[in-house]
Amino acid sequence: MSVIKCTDCYHFTHVQEAQDERENIKTQFAAVMAQKNALDAEQRKTQESMNEVKLALSEIGEKKGAIIVRLLLPCSCSPVYLAQRKVDEIVEVRMNAQNEIRYMKDKLQDEQKKVDAAEEAVKVLQVEFEVCPFLNHRRIVIYNEIPCSFKAWTNKASEYCQQVPNPRKAEEVQRRLDSLEKALKERERK
Repeated sequence: MSVIKCTDCYHFTHVQEAQDERENIKTQFAAVMAQKNALDAEQRKTQESMNEVKLALSEIGEKKGAIIVRLLLPCSCSPVYLAQRKVDEIVEVRMNAQNEIRYMKDKLQDEQKKVDAAEEAVKVLQVEFEVCPFLNHRRIVIYNEIPCSFKAWTNKASEYCQQVPNPRKAEEVQRRLDSLEKALKERERK
């Protein structure tokens, strides 16, 4: 039984140490919680004062902005302001005129290209009245469309004989041609 007593003593001392350690931890926890509460209270005070400082800074910034705006905006009656307005108006008129000149130059170039294209077309399609030796009436002939052999034949023929004038006019020939076409159509129907 003596062994049991020793074991009980050992167990008792171990329990006693655990209880002492527990009390020690509670005491330390209470001290740490007290410090934490004190720091939290101090942090709240610091946060409140920081918010007050931020509010004061934003008010000062607004006042500063208003003062700067008043200082930068010129008085409408000052000679410097009036001169600056005149200069601005003149610059605006000049810029508008330069833009108009640039626009008109571009438009002139576009129109000149169109004129050049039209002149080239006139050169290609230059038209004159010429007497046709076969029908003996005036017709429009496009230079570039007359075959070279026909021109050569006409020049060669004029060397050997004179052109025989025919007293009929183009309208009369056209009327006769139309009447012949009508008669041919009527005959084909029958």
